[in-house]
Amino acid sequence: QMLISYSATAIYTPRTYPVGYLANGATGGSAPAPQVKLHNTTLILAGNSGNLTMSGYSFVGWNTSPDGSGNNYAAGGSYTNNASLILYAKWAPKQYTITFDSNGGTAVASITKDYNSAITAPAAPTKAGYTFTGWNPAVPAKMPINGATCVAQWAARQYTITFDSNGGTAVASITKDY
Repeated sequence: QMLISYSATAIYTPRTYPVGYLANGATGGSAPAPQVKLHNTTLILAGNSGNLTMSGYSFVGWNTSPDGSGNNYAAGGSYTNNASLILYAKWAPKQYTITFDSNGGTAVASITKDYNSAITAPAAPTKAGYTFTGWNPAVPAKMPINGATCVAQWAARQYTITFDSNGGTAVASITKDY
């Protein structure tokens, strides 16, 4: 009888964990392709290579929640957990400025705020001989993309000159704009 000997080699495949990326409301660009993290290794997370953009917002990294309330991860940061992960693009509002051209009246300070945040109109400027009638365009209720320049609108006040003829012939009054 012949003795046959067999040798077997075990092949192990390391566990893998998918890491996916979602654009989370982006209006331009594309989310990075998914990655695979190997067990007990460090994965370098994707950056913004797909040039994700969102009107009025800046891309600031990744988060485990669409509303940004989860765990933050830097674009290009390290991920070491042995678990699958879905990451959402995280957005921060850009700041814009509304400037006020008082059109000859008293100066009015600019307003700088985050995109889409509430705006309170400033106190009206003053200008001798004129009544302030509003801003053109009107001060927006929320900060628009790229801000705005609002110009003061004025209506001239009318003044009347009366004459005292001191017993002589009556002279009609004159009413004119300032």
